[in-house]
Amino acid sequence: MPRYFFDILEPHGLVSDEVGTECGSYKEIRETCLRTICEIAAESQWQPDPPCYGITVRDADNREVYAVSLNLVERNQQAA
Repeated sequence: MPRYFFDILEPHGLVSDEVGTECGSYKEIRETCLRTICEIAAESQWQPDPPCYGITVRDADNREVYAVSLNLVERNQQAA
């Protein structure tokens, strides 16, 4: 099964995947990206400037095969 590398862009910088993950299809790559980016956003702390998260997927030949990004904008109408 092919190995893909999921590089993660967070507000603090890029985290390059040096290990990789085996995926058998484009659908599996997409699902892994969407699940991961949602988990990262859910674990993040509130920031005054809306953060942007991204994942770029590379194949074993270092070619980009998929990318996804998420701009997280929160509005809280109640005082904490």
